[in-house]
Order: sequence, then C-alpha cells, then structure tokens
Amino acid sequence: MQKSSIWKIAGLSVLLSLGAPVFTHAQIPPTDVSELAEKPVQDRSYAFGAMMAKGLQQSNLSAEEKDLDAFVKGCKAGMNCDEASLKKANEVLRTRLQSGTVTTGEAAKDVAYQLGVNALGQLAVYVDIPESDFDMDALREGFQTVSDGKTPRMTEEQLNQILQGYFTPLHARKTSKRGSR
Repeated sequence: MQKSSIWKIAGLSVLLSLGAPVFTHAQIPPTDVSELAEKPVQDRSYAFGAMMAKGLQQSNLSAEEKDLDAFVKGCKAGMNCDEASLKKANEVLRTRLQSGTVTTGEAAKDVAYQLGVNALGQLAVYVDIPESDFDMDALREGFQTVSDGKTPRMTEEQLNQILQGYFTPLHARKTSKRGSR
C-alpha cells in the first residue's frame, strides 16, 4: 500500500456522498490485518484525526474552515447522525467545494462542523460503527498535531497500519451489506 493512499482517503472522505469510492481493493490490498484491528481506540482515533488533517492540507479550505473545535464537535455529532443530517453535511460541503469561495465567521465554523459530521457520519450511518470506536480527545490530538505542522507521535507507516487494520474489515462489511441488498 502506498503511504499516501490512506491520507488521500482522509481528504476524500468529505466527498463520499458525491459518489467518490473511498475504499477500493486497489487502495487497500488484501492483507492479514486481523491483529491491527485490535489496536487501542486511542491509537485509532489519533491516527484518524492525523490523517484527516493531513488529507485536508491538500484542500482549498481555509484554516478557519478547519476549526479544530467545530470539527471535533461535528465528529461527535456524526457518530449519532441519521441520513438526513449526513445529507445536510454533504450539501454544505458540496456547495463550499464546488464554489471555491472561502467562508468566514459562523459559516466557516459550519463548514468545519460539517466536515466532522461527514467524516464519522458516513461510517456511523452506512457501516453502523459504535460510538465507542472513537475517542474524541485522541482524535482532536491527532488532528491538531498535524494541523500545527508538528510530527505525529507515530510514524506514517504506523498510522497507515492502524487505519488499514480498522478500515479493511469495515470495507468488507460494507461490501457484504451492499451485496445482500
């Protein structure tokens, strides 16, 4: 797996609702990741926050539109959102990304909030992950570390391994659900 593929997944998670495939066999090759799926929630959350921040570095969003507090608040809300809330988040993000116009003030905080809703809401709504799968404090730490330009406490390879161990089984579960419909 290329190191950058997980980071690209992070940045593209915002675009899930726009029809972009997030997890494909080309991006996450079949490997034995069973031992990686058991990594502590804090490590997975930190890795997810770090990868989201790294993925968003390549976006045209302003720093204000990536507000840490609003993003984490949105992530928390995303863990309990329904399809209507997710649809609203996706519409806000689609409008912002397609317009290319930077927002400020409350509108910028809303973009950051909706990024969080989208990031974890996709998983909560479509894969039924439990709220206990993510620790918001650790997610915040990972996101802030990378956003601040600091070196994460894990190597890029470790972050990728943790995320691959978590997302590969989810991808299989999502594919299985889709096939049974």
